[in-house]
Amino acid sequence: MPARAPAARAAPREDGTTNTGKLLREIVALALLFWAVALMASLVTYSPADPSFNHAVGRGREVANAVGLIGAYSADLLVVLFGLGAFLVPVAFAMLAVGNFVPRLFPAWWRWVGLFLLLVCVAGLCAGAWARTALHLGAVSGGGLMGEVLHTQALFYLRPVGAGLLGAFALVVALQLLAGLTWGGLFKRVRGRLLDLGRKQNSGLFLDMRLGRCWVREHAAQQRVLNLFAYTCAFSVAALAGGARHVVNLDMASAALARGRENHRLNGQALSQVSFLAHDLLKSWGRVRKLGPYDLVIIDPPSFQKGSFALGRDYVKVLRRLPELVAPGGRVLACINDPEVAPGFLIDCMQAEAPAFEFQERLANPPEFPDISADSGLKALVFCRRD
Repeated sequence: MPARAPAARAAPREDGTTNTGKLLREIVALALLFWAVALMASLVTYSPADPSFNHAVGRGREVANAVGLIGAYSADLLVVLFGLGAFLVPVAFAMLAVGNFVPRLFPAWWRWVGLFLLLVCVAGLCAGAWARTALHLGAVSGGGLMGEVLHTQALFYLRPVGAGLLGAFALVVALQLLAGLTWGGLFKRVRGRLLDLGRKQNSGLFLDMRLGRCWVREHAAQQRVLNLFAYTCAFSVAALAGGARHVVNLDMASAALARGRENHRLNGQALSQVSFLAHDLLKSWGRVRKLGPYDLVIIDPPSFQKGSFALGRDYVKVLRRLPELVAPGGRVLACINDPEVAPGFLIDCMQAEAPAFEFQERLANPPEFPDISADSGLKALVFCRRD
């Protein structure tokens, strides 16, 4: 008998129709989100005078709770149980809503543990006599039944100092679980914020270029300066300190240029004398040419920047454009920080791509940065246009 052909499978629908499971999940998420908002509104407008499970009022009395009778009963139940900790319950429903809308954002189990522990801590800490009078949100105060039990038991088994230390420990653990941060990660973030050393290994100021900045300051008087691959604009600061008429800073990283703008401000320099261009130089030269010509061009690129600059391939493209940018008699400070590339590379490339520029000198490097050989150190070469 001939083999039976396999049954054809239905092709997936391409008309944008949502599958049933996703549709139901999003409806549940929407319901959770609305319930979270309703609970929060109920707690914010909570009034002890409203009807509740423990408080009956006359039929004609108006309910103060913004959500209505359901809000009054719900808020009273949460306040009686958790006190100020009740405000964390709508947060839990909001987390559930987000997790249903976007499954990959559904909170891990330790975040739920952290949220519950935070609720316990808030309830317990707010149950003390001082907290009951000093801490309140609207008409909500204290720690509720949970807080009273925790507070009483803690003081029964521990002295106030011990109870406070235990509460502080539980609070720190709760916040750590909720945030999902390790102490190492937290210290790294804090250290990065305090030191503000920029991205990756870059500090924002290259110390081995100190003498290069000194040279720029000494030769920048009344010059129009173009600072290519400007990073945080240290050369620009030096040029203005030396009396430059105007400096154009170009770098593809807008965050680095923002730091450069702040560096000018910190040095008391007028930003009206500075321009900042945040774009990829190798893709567009029009704006740079429009602001020229320049009396001094500084080229200090990275040896390699993934996806944007490779020294061996792209440096010559920059040198090729110099005749369009530099005024007659103008200077170029061309730099290389790759230890594998000798100064002869720059001199040969300049001769091939921009023969009007004559090599004048190589700047010395600071004595605090010695190298095994001169060719391995920082190369900062000065060229002058002679045509």
